[in-house]
Amino acid sequence: MRGTVPAIRLSTANDRSVSKDGDYVLYWMIANRRLTYNFALQRAVDWCLELGKPLVVLEALRGGYKWASVRLHQFIVEGMAANHAASKGRQFTYYPYIEQKIDDGKGLLSTLAQDACVVVSDEFPCFMLPRMASAAAAQVPVCMELVDSNGIFPMRFSDRTFSRAFDFRRYLQRHLVSSGFPEFPSADPLIRLSGIGLPEIDEKVLSRWPMNDPAEQLARGFADLPIDQSVGPAAIRGGSETAASVLDRFFEERLPLYGDERNHPDSEAASGFSPY
Repeated sequence: MRGTVPAIRLSTANDRSVSKDGDYVLYWMIANRRLTYNFALQRAVDWCLELGKPLVVLEALRGGYKWASVRLHQFIVEGMAANHAASKGRQFTYYPYIEQKIDDGKGLLSTLAQDACVVVSDEFPCFMLPRMASAAAAQVPVCMELVDSNGIFPMRFSDRTFSRAFDFRRYLQRHLVSSGFPEFPSADPLIRLSGIGLPEIDEKVLSRWPMNDPAEQLARGFADLPIDQSVGPAAIRGGSETAASVLDRFFEERLPLYGDERNHPDSEAASGFSPY
């Protein structure tokens, strides 16, 4: 299936086939936790239109990952709450799941994949995510694709490893425009799902792994979760909406200062993008 996502951003994670008899397309959101400007979500929508199937977006948060803490959990769950709110009234099913005890979430992805036509997920080169995606690909019974939506320049364009940011910047400046990039993702890929309908998820799945309301989790707090309680929440808020406001602030206020003052400790010239 050709679709609307550049081929250089796509990779197949296993050797299984797409099942046209499945009930839905499953997007497992693990890195690009946003519903806009997301090539992975866009690819999932492409599959929905190709197969005439509805979309399920699974955004899960486990408790046993390295450095799991109140700080990281709150930042991620704030983003989940924004996604949950943005999903209201849209033509897809958003499935938020926050693990309350270690390993409670085991089996959720593979069980949902049993009824899926294809699984799409995010390709992210850092932290535990490559190992997690590889392990999942071995368990799901259908084709699993990974999509690079990490930046305006595809990761696979260069076959070099850059040890210095300076070298990468020079390479990027040489090749970005001349190579036909950037090709931006759709601002709202979900708008194309009009008329597709909503998927049905097995009640046994919902009973075993109930959806969590992220806003309710934020209101309850994280004291009962199996994470490091000594690292408290940060002053900044998580989520793609907050990230967009940080981007606006950079262009409006900080860009004129960035070239000369970004490394000065007393200057408010840094972009502020790093957490997002």
